[in-house]
Formats: sequence, structure tokens, C-alpha cells
Amino acid sequence: MKQKIELYILSLWLLFIMIALRTINIPIYMGLDAKFIGFFELLKLNILPTVSLFMCIICYIFYNRFTHDISNNFTNIGKVIKTEDMSYEHLVFLATYILPFFTFDANDIRSFVSMVVLLIAIGSIYIKTEKFFTNPTLALLGFKLYKIEFKNHNQAVINMTIISKKIIKPEDTIHIRLLGENIAYGEVKDGI
Repeated sequence: MKQKIELYILSLWLLFIMIALRTINIPIYMGLDAKFIGFFELLKLNILPTVSLFMCIICYIFYNRFTHDISNNFTNIGKVIKTEDMSYEHLVFLATYILPFFTFDANDIRSFVSMVVLLIAIGSIYIKTEKFFTNPTLALLGFKLYKIEFKNHNQAVINMTIISKKIIKPEDTIHIRLLGENIAYGEVKDGI
């Protein structure tokens, strides 16, 4: 469950960057009498972008935690029989998050609160329905999404959705760390 939440928080990274870029307010004046307004005034003009950039740092911390947590304690090893690239799934997530963002007015508190409630609701749905892996931020960070069929050490054939940093091909030996009932992080390894 912890990795699911970390992946969802990671998915918000792109959204926080977009909020910061969309709402940043840096007054520019090029006259001879131009002067710097001061860091405090600049911060007052940019509360939402500052919070968004702070949230990006938190997302980065969650990314580091996620990559550290999944890099060990593999629960299953198997031989890949068949793979299917599922990277198109990222487009569904993108449409769900990014399109509502363009109707969001960052200067209206009611709109901002509505957007936060919407993100929490969508996040809960994605975690409960185990669709958290369709996150486009994962694609930006180099993760790939596969539907694979593999044989485990008992020679049982298992179908599973795999998130991986490496390309997975038939005949590869894969080490798996479960993230959900039918979803796992997989690494292609030599040997075993």
C-alpha cells in the first residue's frame, strides 16, 4: 500500500510544476529607475508557486523512497514467456489529470479548493482500483509499463502488469516485487 501512495504522490509532480509555471508572478520593469522589490514582496506575490515547488521537492523525496524500496526484497523470479507494451495507458491518466487542470483558475480560492478535492478523489479511486501505475510521470522518469506472462519457479504461468525501468522481452529472467494484487515492479536480471 505504501508504494501505491508513493506512486500517486509522484504522479502529482508534473501537476505541481504546471501550477508553479502557470501562476508565477515576477514583476519585470526595465526603466532606469528599476529596483528589486525584495524577496519578501516577491514571495508574497508567489505563494502558490512557492508551495507547488515545495511539493515538487516532496515528490522527489517520495520518488527516492519508492526507488529505494523497490530495488530490493524481490518476492518472485520467473522466465518471461510473452510481453505486451502498455504505455498507451499513460494517456488515460494524462487526460484525467491534465485536462481538468486547464479549467482551473489558480487565483480563485473556490476553484483551487475544488481542484484539491478532485485530485484527492481521483487519487483514492486510482489507488483502490489499482490503476496507480498508469501515471505519465512514471513515463517521464523512464519507467515502462508491460503486461507479461511468465513462469515462476514452480512452473506456474502467471499474468501480471509490470512497471520496469528496463525493456522486458520474452526469455528474460525477471525478478518481481509485488505492488498490488496483480501489479509489480520488475527488474530483468542475468542468471537464476
